[in-house]
Amino acid sequence: METLEIAISLAVVLLVLFLMILGFFMTRSPKRKSWNKEVLSKLHELTILSSNDDPIFIKNAIIEADKLLDYALDKNLVQGDSLGEKLSKAHNIFSHTENLERAWDGHKVRNSLAHDIHFRADTKQLRVAFSDLSAGIKDLST
Repeated sequence: METLEIAISLAVVLLVLFLMILGFFMTRSPKRKSWNKEVLSKLHELTILSSNDDPIFIKNAIIEADKLLDYALDKNLVQGDSLGEKLSKAHNIFSHTENLERAWDGHKVRNSLAHDIHFRADTKQLRVAFSDLSAGIKDLST
């Protein structure tokens, strides 16, 4: 009889522990979805901005998408002082290596736009850069 009581007590303790762990993950999930929705909504706005034929709008969308990529990496708990440092450490965060590479390519164009006074890119190159940043953001946010 004593063995049966121990087994039942152990089963109850394990069940309570399981329910506590399950509750923890269930209450944690909506917060993650909240920032994902925010990021994807902002990305949608930037996509509309980038569809303008004026390169100034596309350049602005690239700069804002770069900030959004940095934010998404922060939300995925990637440490670093700059976006470049975070991307260097983000190999296991992206679901596809190609999206990490594309994010890097888009970030390089953003850096050129921000820091190189001689940098010139046509509308097509700018759209590719925005698309590259978008691919990285989507990967981190879905």
